[in-house]
Amino acid sequence: MSDNVLFGSTIGLLEQSLNLRARNHEMLTSNIANAETPGYASQHLQFEEQLRAAFDPEAQKMEATHEDHFGFVDDINQVDGEVISDPGKAVSDNGVRMEQEMARLSENQIKYETAARILSRKFASLEYVIQEASKS
Repeated sequence: MSDNVLFGSTIGLLEQSLNLRARNHEMLTSNIANAETPGYASQHLQFEEQLRAAFDPEAQKMEATHEDHFGFVDDINQVDGEVISDPGKAVSDNGVRMEQEMARLSENQIKYETAARILSRKFASLEYVIQEASKS
């Protein structure tokens, strides 16, 4: 039996979102840790459009019209995002802009926690259904 039939596609989407947000968190905290490192280029993971396209069947109908466009994937687990580097110079003589990194980290953390809560509730509802079915 397919996981999609049993659990729906939401669980796979949330799982991959959590994995990608964890990777992004590592990059963002590395940026903050290297704020004083001369020549360091900050990085973050861009993946939301790819994830949305893999989840949305309508997006699969779109075509890349430029060689730099993301290719569409038909499996959420194939979404790996794109590492974006920002070598721009900041006050600290590197690519780290502390306010921007802290804002990205906060946003990423909020979205991670939201996905984790939704996933937890999804499993709680499945547990409830299983318990109720076993009473019959």
